[in-house]
Amino acid sequence: LSSETIRNRDEDFRLRIAPDLGHLPLTDLTREVVEEWLARLVARAPSRRMVVQTVATLRVILATAVEWGRITDNPAAKLRIPAPEVHEEQA
Repeated sequence: LSSETIRNRDEDFRLRIAPDLGHLPLTDLTREVVEEWLARLVARAPSRRMVVQTVATLRVILATAVEWGRITDNPAAKLRIPAPEVHEEQA
């Protein structure tokens, strides 16, 4: 990974994932918990790009946990990110 990618992933985790999910054991990260986290993230994120990037980071973290046998499936694997808002000005 490039140094920029590593920095971005680190920032995603420290600022947007760990505060809400970091205290939970991996086995407590259910699809419902992750969906609720996503809803809070979408509500406070300044851009859709940030949401997409942060979800990608969480997916990678949880995919690694699956590979290492810490959890059986990745609850973030099939998360649906809400569609971007469509404004009349953009049309």
